[in-house]
Amino acid sequence: MTMTPLPVAPLPTDSTTTFNSRAFALVAALGAFVTEANALEVTVDADASAANTSKNTAATSATNASASATAAAASATLATTKATSATTSATSASTSATQAAQSAADALTSKNASALSATQAASSVSAQNIPSSLIGQRLKILKVNNAETGYDLATSVAAPRFYGFALSADSTEILLSEENSGALISSNYLSWVISENVSFSIVNNELAITL
Repeated sequence: MTMTPLPVAPLPTDSTTTFNSRAFALVAALGAFVTEANALEVTVDADASAANTSKNTAATSATNASASATAAAASATLATTKATSATTSATSASTSATQAAQSAADALTSKNASALSATQAASSVSAQNIPSSLIGQRLKILKVNNAETGYDLATSVAAPRFYGFALSADSTEILLSEENSGALISSNYLSWVISENVSFSIVNNELAITL
């Protein structure tokens, strides 16, 4: 960065007029000089930081180059080993080709057997009236249909119900609420349970449960 030269400083031997003129000019130039000096300091610091970074980068590159040389030597040794292995692999490949031909013949036989098994399985599914497509039926289970002639896919076979018990307004009766859907507030009941395949009744003024 270019620095603006400062004007000539006043001398004790200058006349009063010359001394004052030079002094005022020097003081007036100091503001720009300080700004330029600060900017120069920033530039110098940045250049020093960049130089230090370059030094570290060069050191790292030297280390990497040494590691690369070692790796290259190892690669050369490995290449020799690979060449020997390639000869062995060529012999093995010939044997594998013969085995592959036999495997291809076996695979064809298996393919034909699989096709036959698939046909038989499809026939078996059809005979049992089981749904033939499972697309879009994730997590569903088989359930005997209403006609008892086959199976349907159902989300669940469970049918839980809510049973809530509360006292009548005059506290003389136990009232039973039975629901299988909707929003229910448990605090409205003295007691409640969620279950299925049960029934409740009052026998001799006592609650009876039938499973």
